[in-house]
Amino acid sequence: MKALTIWRPWARYVATGDKRIENRSWTPPEAMLGETIAIHAGKKWDDNGAEMCSDVLGSAYSSNSALHPEGVIGVARIVGWCDQSGTIIRREHHDINIPMAGNDLLWLFWLFGPVGWILRDARPLPAPIPCRGMQGLWRLPADVEALLLAQPRAVTP
Repeated sequence: MKALTIWRPWARYVATGDKRIENRSWTPPEAMLGETIAIHAGKKWDDNGAEMCSDVLGSAYSSNSALHPEGVIGVARIVGWCDQSGTIIRREHHDINIPMAGNDLLWLFWLFGPVGWILRDARPLPAPIPCRGMQGLWRLPADVEALLLAQPRAVTP
């Protein structure tokens, strides 16, 4: 399984599905469209991001870095990507309407670009799996992948 390292606290909000856009300077490989990836919370902490998440998502979203562990913390499925204006460049199925409705309209709020990866079916894991992260989209070590797949929340519903 491929993984994506994301700065903390952003990783938590991607893993819980509260942030459905992951901003990158590059598009994911075409073959990853529709695929589930592991969400890895990296060592780096973004103070401004923590404040923004708390302001937007409410006080329940603490900026306490101790509540945002490092390691593999969840999974999400790449369903498409868009440019900085929010124009969909690619999507998994043409019948998928992105954004959908309700809270999904927040997806555009999180778009800083230049490329926004559109994620769905995010599921946090019950416990983080320690693992060193990397830049780009990278393959999980076999032992970490086995631990991830053994957790019930990692299995696609």
